[in-house]
Amino acid sequence: MNEYQKIISLIDQYGLRRKDRHRKLVYQRFYIYYKLKRYCATLTEIGELLDVNHTTVIHGIKMHHQYWKQKDQVYLNAINPLMHELNHEYSNELTLHVATKRSGIYGEIKISGVIDKQIL
Repeated sequence: MNEYQKIISLIDQYGLRRKDRHRKLVYQRFYIYYKLKRYCATLTEIGELLDVNHTTVIHGIKMHHQYWKQKDQVYLNAINPLMHELNHEYSNELTLHVATKRSGIYGEIKISGVIDKQIL
């Protein structure tokens, strides 16, 4: 099974076609939009696959990039199961960061009152 087929099976496995606005499912849809776009699916094809408008797909991909860049822990926790299923190269690293933060060892660098999230 190639990666595109894995993504399609995850859509059904996680129920991502449902019209459900729970945060975890919304975040997982954002990640799936991004992954499908990386595998050369058009915005219209992605929208038809998940029964949404192509503009919803555009918004989801933008949000994925924003949350990914910020290393948003809620987002990363929501998409981590999908990343493990797809053997994403960063999934172990993200799990380590979550575990490290919870253990109290995690440190933050503050510069001028702003948290530098680059240390993640």
